[in-house]
Order: sequence, then structure tokens, then C-alpha cells
Amino acid sequence: MKAALLDRGTLSQNIELDELRDAELELSVYELVAPEDIVEVCKDCAVIITNKVVLNRKTLSQLPRLKLICLLATGANNIDLAAAQEYGITVCNARDYCTSSVAQHTFALILNFSRSLHRYHSSVQNGDWQKCRFFSYSDYPISQLDGQSLLIFGQGVLGLATGRIAEAFGMNVYYVNSKTPQAEWQSKLASAHWVSLHCPSNDQTRHMVNRDFLTRMNTDAYLINTARGDLVVPDDLIEALDNGWIAGAALDVLPIEPPPSDSLLLQKAYDNLIITPHIAWASREAQRQVIRETLLNIEAFRCAEPRNGLIDT
Repeated sequence: MKAALLDRGTLSQNIELDELRDAELELSVYELVAPEDIVEVCKDCAVIITNKVVLNRKTLSQLPRLKLICLLATGANNIDLAAAQEYGITVCNARDYCTSSVAQHTFALILNFSRSLHRYHSSVQNGDWQKCRFFSYSDYPISQLDGQSLLIFGQGVLGLATGRIAEAFGMNVYYVNSKTPQAEWQSKLASAHWVSLHCPSNDQTRHMVNRDFLTRMNTDAYLINTARGDLVVPDDLIEALDNGWIAGAALDVLPIEPPPSDSLLLQKAYDNLIITPHIAWASREAQRQVIRETLLNIEAFRCAEPRNGLIDT
């Protein structure tokens, strides 16, 4: 089968693709295929492998030989699933490949804030320790996590994995899912020390972290988002940071990725805002696992037993 990997650049260069190349695929690999080139590149392909390249109805309608789309991700918002179903194209995603990576990244952000690591690092770089009269100084707050509360929005594998780490630190963990009464989670929100988002983006969750949400948070609380960028309203978060409604925030995802140069979140210098470039998922182990998952999806499709399918075809 002819196949094309459209955005190899979304994977680290040290991640080998040997397993895919050995899968009896006539595989062509591209760093990043531009939208206007997709049809030409994929016109003879039975399989497309992609992470974030958009495959819309217009594009899919021009690829009559295409039978399988394999996502190097769990989310499928870049694929027109309705069109794929109409054209008889199977779409498979990769599941549970980055659970540990995302949970550990989430906790790295929590630990950073609880120990003020980024502030102390900058302070030492600026020469403050060298000028200190004592062996140590504690100009920035340092707290222990045991006994603090973590409110997790989303009770899937990622939320639960994060919760298990928190419990190991002696934290009190509370979950919010789609069935949690609003009054209940709002009460927990007001007292939580940490709020971590692990839910999908949909009509119920999009822009959930808005002005109302942020003003209900404890002023000593931190917001962590490693889920989806559009869960948070950027302007409202800026207002919250400017006015001290919350203690700080850490974001691994933004509404537009990569963000524009005029993004307000990136223009202002906050020492209580940490932004990482959508890397919570990207441990070496997780990237290798997503390749293995993709290989399994291709092999299952060949055997007429598709796995991780997102539509009925």
C-alpha cells in the first residue's frame, strides 16, 4: 500500500520510523505538506498518516484511492469525519499513548509553582544568591503539596493518572465530570488550591474558564491546562492575572497553535504565568508509542478488523 506521512516535523527528529517503513508500506515521509499540495502528494495513497494536517471535505473528495487515515494523536478535529464516512474512509486515532507523559508534565508545572522554581532560577541567574549574606534565602513562597486540594476537570485516563500522582503526594483530589452538579463543582472550585484541566473541547467545555470561572477560584489557587487551548478565554485569564483573582497559571496549549506574534499571553511578562509549547504529550516514550499504535492500526485495517476507529464505514 502506498502511504504518506504528512507532518513528520511534529515528531522529534530522533524518533525512528523504522517500524512504519518495515510494515510493507510504500511510505513517503514529508516534513510538512502545505494544504495546496495535499492532493498531489496523496493522489495515489491508500493510507495517510498525520498529526495535525487538516483533511477537509474538499481534499478528501479528490482522493478516491484513500482508504485509511491514521492520526498520530487522539484528537481528530483536523479531520472532516462526516466526509470521511461518506467517502468510505476509515479514520483511526492513537489512544492512551501519552498518559504518563501528560500527567507527569502536569505535575511538573504544579511542582514548579509550589516551589517557585522558575523564580529562584531567575534570581540565581541575576546574581541574588551571590550577594546574599546567608547560606540561603526564601524571597519567594515555597509550599508542601500534602494536604492541599486538587480539583481535576475530566475523569478520563489523563485526569485519573494525574490524580494518582497527586494522591501519592498526599493531596486531596476531587474530580469533575459531565454529571457533576454545577453547584458542587463551583463549591470545590472556591476552595481548591490547584485546578487542572483534562477534558475534551466540546460545546459544554469550550471557553469554560472564563471571567465567571476565574473569579470563583481561590486567590491562592493556580490553574493548569494541558488539555485543549480553547477551554480558556485568554483575555479573561489576563484580566485574572492582572487583578490577582488567582495566584497563577500554567498553559501547555493555546487556542491558536502556533500562537500569533501579537498574542497577549506572550506579550506580557508575568512571573506567575508559564507557557510550554504543547509538549505535555511529547516524551520520547510517548512518541515511540504513538508510532507503535499507528502500526497496529494499519495492521488491523489490513486484516479487516479496524481498531481505534472514529467512524462507522
